[in-house]
Amino acid sequence: MPRIAFLLVCCCIFCTACKKDAAVHRSTPPKEAVAASPKPHSAIDLPPPIESIISSYADECKQIGGTLNGEVRVPEITTTDLDADGRPDYILNPKNLQCSESASLFCPNAGCDFRIAVSGNAYRDALSVAGGEAKITEGTHGKVVEILVQSFHCKGAKRTDQCVDSIAWSNHTLNEEFRIRH
Repeated sequence: MPRIAFLLVCCCIFCTACKKDAAVHRSTPPKEAVAASPKPHSAIDLPPPIESIISSYADECKQIGGTLNGEVRVPEITTTDLDADGRPDYILNPKNLQCSESASLFCPNAGCDFRIAVSGNAYRDALSVAGGEAKITEGTHGKVVEILVQSFHCKGAKRTDQCVDSIAWSNHTLNEEFRIRH
C-alpha cells in the first residue's frame, strides 16, 4: 500500500507540474495521510543540480561531524513555474531534516535555509533565503515566492514588523524585494 500511495503522489506531482500549477511533494506524509515509509530522493526524477542541492544539506551536516537523523534524507520540495518556461522550478525547505550534531543547523533562529532554483538558468546559482514558510502568489508579472524573513531586511522596519522577501524571476535572474507586511 505505501508504494501505491507513493506512486500516486509522484504521478500527481508530475501532472501538476506540467499544468504550471504549484505542487508540494513532501518527503514525509501530511498528518492526515496514511503513513508511508520514506523513499530515497532518487525515486522522484529530479534534475542533477537539484539532486546536488539536496546532497549539500547532508554534506553540511557531515562537515560538522554529524549525520542526518532518522530516515528522512530529503528536504520538503515544492515545485512551481517561477520563470514561466513550462518546466518545474524548485523550492527546497529543510525543516524536516535533523543533523545529529546540531538541532538548528538547517533552521536556526533566522528561519530555515530555503534554496530556490529555476530551470531558466539550468538550476544553477540557487538562491538561499533564511526564513519562515514559503507561499506562492501571483504577481503582476507572474508567480512570486514570499518568505517571511527577519525584520532587519526591510528598511525602516521595527523589530515587531513582519518583513516579506518577495522572490520573482525577471531579466533572467531571481530578484528579491523586501517589504513590510501591514
